[in-house]
Amino acid sequence: DAVELKLNVEKGKKINYLLNTHFDMNMDMMGQKIVTGGDVDYGYDLMIDDVDAEGNRLITSTISAVKFKMNSMGMNMGYDSKNVGDTTKQDMMSGMFRKMFGSMIGRSFKMTISQKGDIKSITGLTEMLDGMVAGMPGSAEEKAKIRTQLEQSYNPNQVKQSFGQGFNIYPDKPVKVGDTWSKNNTMGISGMTSDIAITY
Repeated sequence: DAVELKLNVEKGKKINYLLNTHFDMNMDMMGQKIVTGGDVDYGYDLMIDDVDAEGNRLITSTISAVKFKMNSMGMNMGYDSKNVGDTTKQDMMSGMFRKMFGSMIGRSFKMTISQKGDIKSITGLTEMLDGMVAGMPGSAEEKAKIRTQLEQSYNPNQVKQSFGQGFNIYPDKPVKVGDTWSKNNTMGISGMTSDIAITY
């Protein structure tokens, strides 16, 4: 018999969500080829605060871990919120990553997700970014630059796309063994947009 697949996690439950982004960039600068690559891992605790009459899940998403590593021109740089190390011996670049990524830990925003995995609303991003930047050392100008960088990842469209990869997976009708269905997602990175079609 065909069954309906849907998001069915109960109120009070918590989901551990890991989002990994790998990047490779190739640039030519003054005749020199520069190759940069790396990974960014974000860990989230998704708490199901409530379930409304339509079955939508009201979720508090809290950043629980950040791990960043990058290689550029033979130099390795990175940050791991679970293994910060001796901060007194960090170079300037590592210190900048620690300020930017370290300020994220424990920060939260709200999402509403339908039973079919559609991200219906996202709130609290502005307040979250304000809290991140306010707790950082540095001048107002330095904080403004870091906030601009953070907004590239934490704006409503980008967050919706990021979480849509994990939740927008359910079929629009009941399915049985042997059935297939397709879902479409859009990803935008560094001004480029990609349409992704996945068949389950």
